Amino acid sequence: MTAGARSSTTVSRAWPVVAGSCSSRRGTRSPSRRLGPLHRGAAHVALRAQAPLLPVVITCEPPTLMKGQKWYDVPSRTAQFTVQVSEPITATDVPAPASAALVARQLTGDLRARFEEKLQHVGA
Repeated sequence: MTAGARSSTTVSRAWPVVAGSCSSRRGTRSPSRRLGPLHRGAAHVALRAQAPLLPVVITCEPPTLMKGQKWYDVPSRTAQFTVQVSEPITATDVPAPASAALVARQLTGDLRARFEEKLQHVGA
């Protein structure tokens, strides 16, 4: 590909767009077990692909590799990861506002609500 050329990615309509919540998103480490800010990228991809948004929450018990915690500070017991998959969210679940940006904002809000619901039991 030449400099300045744009690449194009085709998203299949047969597969849902997976949006995940994990304590270490994008290579960062959370200082607490709270859900940080969400971006609307997954919602925009789902809208353009006309695919459902599939909420996935990954939790770790006991928490490990938290911000401020040394990498060699290993918990006394083996960490157990739990993966929870929610029901898909589709754009048809959202009232039809005027623009794609508003629909993406609503989808992201619905996604956050699903994440918070799943994280209630871990004290997030």
